[in-house]
Parts: sequence; C-alpha cells; structure tokens
Amino acid sequence: MGMLYSSKEEVNKWLNSTERVNKITGALANAYYFLKEQGYEVVAVFPYGSMNYNCDDEGSDTDIFAIIVPDIDYYVFGQSNERPYKGTLQVSSGEIKLVPINNYVYKLLDMDLQSIEILFAKWNLINPKYYVEMNMLLNKKQEYARYNEPKYLYNILGAIQTTRNHVLGKCDLYEPDSVMQEKQMYQVYRLTIMGRRYCDCYNFEDIILPWIGKQLDEARDWKNGFHTQEHFKKALESLKDKRETDIKEIQESFAKSYDENKVLESDEKVQLKNLAIEIARTIVSVKFYEI
Repeated sequence: MGMLYSSKEEVNKWLNSTERVNKITGALANAYYFLKEQGYEVVAVFPYGSMNYNCDDEGSDTDIFAIIVPDIDYYVFGQSNERPYKGTLQVSSGEIKLVPINNYVYKLLDMDLQSIEILFAKWNLINPKYYVEMNMLLNKKQEYARYNEPKYLYNILGAIQTTRNHVLGKCDLYEPDSVMQEKQMYQVYRLTIMGRRYCDCYNFEDIILPWIGKQLDEARDWKNGFHTQEHFKKALESLKDKRETDIKEIQESFAKSYDENKVLESDEKVQLKNLAIEIARTIVSVKFYEI
C-alpha cells in the first residue's frame, strides 16, 4: 500500500513510472482476455484497491474489478450451473472480483464504496460492444458519488469499524512495526480522511486519492504514536469506543459544510436510478438477443 517506502521521493518516483503504468494496464488486459477465455462476457475491467488510492508499490498485487454479463439463469434466478458469476478468481498477479452488471448497478445506488470508486479509476478496459453504455455511467460518476450522501457516510463509518474490529482481533498476532500493522492503521486513517473530504464537498477524485507524501507521512505519524505492541491494542480499543462520536462529528460536519449547489434534487436521483437500471438492462439484452 505504499507504506513500505522510506521517503515521498520514492513514492512519487514509482507512481510516475512507466513500469507502474505497464504493470496496471498489463494486468487489465490479462484479466480481460483471461475472462473471455473462461467463457465470460466482459463489460469492463478496472483496477481496485491500493492502485486506485495511489498507495501501491512495486510489490503490490494488481487486483481487478470485473463487471460481467451473467447468463439467463443467473439474471433471473440469482444462480447458475454454468460458471460462477459472483466472487473472486485467483490469478498469479492478484485476484479478479466478478460482479454481474445487474448486481453492480444496485450496489452503486446503495453507495457501496468500491462500486463508486472504480468509476474514478485512472485506467479501465471496456468491451467495445458496451462502450456507449459504460460511458453513460462514467460521464455521470460525480452525480452517482453524491446520489445518497448519508448512506455513503455511514458506509465509510461501517468500513472504519470493520477494519478496527479486524485489527483488534488480530493485533496480538502481528509483530511490532510490522507491515500488516501499518496497512491496517493506514486503512482506518484513509477512510476517516475520505469521510471528512466528502463532507467538505471535494470532487470525488480528491476524496479517494491521497495527497501523496503529505498523507502518507501523516498516516505514519498517526500510527507511530501507538507503535509498540502493548500500546497498539489499547489505542485500537479507544478508537472502537469512539464510533458514536465519529458518527456525530461527521453528521455535524455534513450539515454545516455541504454546499447546496451540489445537493441532488429528488427528480435528479430518480433519473440517475432509472439510467443505471436501463444501462444494465440494455447490456444484458444485447447479450441475450445474440443467443
């Protein structure tokens, strides 16, 4: 996640390197053609995880988010005997997360963090057959990122709590100063900053992308105060107890600072919902008409 670098100069050198671009775009192409060879109808593939946050390094996995078209059985009944249409496939470079297009649009409208964030990925590979439909979604990405503001904030808080609980349950297994400790503490920090930026009406690219150098340094400082094993668990327990305070602070920040010009009207939300659902139906029908 980039926390292995010793300086911001090293961070920026990697993030701006041709090697990184080739690694990510190569992973997208490999995933796309691997899925097609496995018999999947691919809509689009995107990088996700540390690559979307500019927190990857040379050793990071290249995890891929794949939107696919399910077969008729999965689309109608939610299951299929032909092949798995939901879940993850392990490949040598990382994992491919499978998400059927009909499931994707509902997760997007439910303000699922990952479903929103992949629309803002710097790289993608779209099946030419579905280029028009996917670009309709991508062109509305800022609106979808503001579709249901309270829901999105509560999803961030839920992710923070999940991460805290995970580390609380596992921290005794980690060595002091371990990479795993840094990654988990950074994840809590990153999600907290996301919530604050969202409340302050940043464009979404600035919400999910760290300010490289400054934010990584702050994350290290934030974690280093609780660096030793005996203090680490105590610090995390304190964080867990602050959940209700977090909710209150974010609600107050949201109510105080949100720009009225960015609030979506009810009819706009209906239009966005109908657009997403229609896009999914169109993509599915294109495939089914060919059968």
